[in-house]
Amino acid sequence: MLRTRPWLLYFVALVLAGACRCDEPGTGGARGDFRPQETEVDFGRALEGEQVRRTVTLVGTGRAGVTVTASTESPFSLVEDSVSVPGGGNATLEVIFTAGNGPVEGTLELTSAS
Repeated sequence: MLRTRPWLLYFVALVLAGACRCDEPGTGGARGDFRPQETEVDFGRALEGEQVRRTVTLVGTGRAGVTVTASTESPFSLVEDSVSVPGGGNATLEVIFTAGNGPVEGTLELTSAS
């Protein structure tokens, strides 16, 4: 068969070499990523000094897990500042708001180290 079709062996070798993805990271090329399920969190009305807790859900959008680090500024705080989000799964962060004497807006910064 090789004498009559030498191009077949060359074609098979070319296909196998082209299928190698050697530049991908570990875990078989799987990458970890996430997105927050909520884009805004409303803490509602609260009396001055009262603490209100809300949960933010992080959705794993990659096949591999990812560690997410969270930060925010006063009057908001976090129960934990990092969480592991499994690939294709969910994890939650708890945000605490300590009410003052007026309306407040803040930002929750989420970063990953995948």
